[in-house]
Amino acid sequence: MFYFLHIPKTAGTSMRRLFTSTASPDETAYIYLPPDGVELDTLYALPPRRLAGLKLLFGHYHYGVDARLGRPGKYLTCLRETASRLTSNYRQHVRGGFVGRLSLLEYFQAWKPKDMDNYTVRLLAGVGHGPGFGEMTEAHLRQAKLNLDKGFAAFGLYEYLPETIIRFRRVLGLGEIAIGQENITPPAQRTNTIPAREIAALLRHNALDVALYDHAKMRFLNEPRAAHSAA
Repeated sequence: MFYFLHIPKTAGTSMRRLFTSTASPDETAYIYLPPDGVELDTLYALPPRRLAGLKLLFGHYHYGVDARLGRPGKYLTCLRETASRLTSNYRQHVRGGFVGRLSLLEYFQAWKPKDMDNYTVRLLAGVGHGPGFGEMTEAHLRQAKLNLDKGFAAFGLYEYLPETIIRFRRVLGLGEIAIGQENITPPAQRTNTIPAREIAALLRHNALDVALYDHAKMRFLNEPRAAHSAA
């Protein structure tokens, strides 16, 4: 069983093309808000026969779901540099009609979205939306690092997508697959037009995510050269 923990705004479309080549639709469950998938409570309520037939769990969920399902497996995920992920996440909220005329910082302060509140640490530490906004701690960061180091068969970085795909293919037992890369942000929005002071304020609030990404990047780049080549 493979568990792809999809951190929002980390090449999910490309990852989905890769991972769905490993399992049929009947063997796959997507954890997203309906209609794109099902929520975790719905997954947990599936008949035992359906759960036993799963080979891939793909989507937005937190580490540790395998224990609840009683289905040990291999975890994989992809991380993204914090400022880039946060601004991309904000722009998705804009496209979704949730922001109105609010700037990034105004939206963050007014709505306190948890997916912009040390969200990578939330998912990898296994706590998800449990802690309130602003309640993430250094203990959560330590747990996230431990889970990433010990609990994942492989992880990648959005900024190093080709190398990431090679590592994932090895774990999945796949040959060469052309999956492409999709960026749905309109070209006019790809340039950084968000004031630096707003980004700096978000990074201060998301310092745990920054530290986790730095830890992951150091590990990723220090892997033996063999990890960057096809198996």
